[in-house]
Amino acid sequence: MIKFNARKNTNKNNIIKLINIEVSSINSFLDCQKTYSKQILVFFKNFMSNIDVDSILSDEITKLISDASNYLSLIHQNIALYNNLLDILDNLMFNLDSLDYSNIINKISKYNKKLDSVTAKILKNNFEIEQFIHSMLMVDISEYISVDNLDILDTISDDVNSIATATRENQSKEAEISTDKLPIIENTLNISQITGLVTLPYKISDLRKAMRKNPGTYSSLSDVVEKLYTIPLANYKVTSVSRFKEAYKLIVEREHGTKKDALKLAIELFSNYNLHPAIITACKTLDELDVYLSCLEFNELEDFHFFKIIYEGFPILAKNRKKQK
Repeated sequence: MIKFNARKNTNKNNIIKLINIEVSSINSFLDCQKTYSKQILVFFKNFMSNIDVDSILSDEITKLISDASNYLSLIHQNIALYNNLLDILDNLMFNLDSLDYSNIINKISKYNKKLDSVTAKILKNNFEIEQFIHSMLMVDISEYISVDNLDILDTISDDVNSIATATRENQSKEAEISTDKLPIIENTLNISQITGLVTLPYKISDLRKAMRKNPGTYSSLSDVVEKLYTIPLANYKVTSVSRFKEAYKLIVEREHGTKKDALKLAIELFSNYNLHPAIITACKTLDELDVYLSCLEFNELEDFHFFKIIYEGFPILAKNRKKQK
């Protein structure tokens, strides 16, 4: 909080000092959030690297993955709130010379009120995060440990800074699923909140081939799309868990790789909040996924040519403005 005395702090240089102190304070709070994130991610990586790979999709492990995702999301909320405060302070500092004294007082007062409301939310989140970290450290890893996996730790990177401030994962609304008259759109991944469906990419030749191989099973090309290439969007509701599972399946089922390699990729993609898990499902090979991740990293998704990606979301309704007299 900027402790501002309107009688004493009339000098703008003093005001700048107070703002800089506040910026340093907020940055220290941000460092705490990054420490929380590191604790969760390092524990999660160490834990997942040591357990028996045959148990990684058990209910208990799935719950651990889901809980870790939820608390990382809370950490991100806190980081976003602190960054918003820093934006306010940066704006105030940038415009300080153009503001008169009364406007400066007013803006500092508004900032302090904003800080009060934000602090209440952050403290609540911190309490829940710290409880989870404490319970996490009490997990008995000996229940799940596999001797075969003890050497994996040396091969997994502990660099968690790049994902400590990862963006919040997207939350989709549940919609009633309707597969009536699915359109035939070749080589396209369609992720639709409107229909509640994910349609994986396909070629028309693949649809015709499926009909020839299974006479009487499918009534039309749309029927093939519905039965072979359509997945309920609800399957990806917990996106971090879905990323973990889809990455694991990509290596084991489509690449025929080792469970050890599958586990390493699953851990790597667990916290990549910019990656929708359906994209992993849509990739036929690890090479396709690697190209997509490279395009995503450098913001060059137009260079990804394996299949098109369409997101269909609900329209955002603007709030009604008050009628002017």
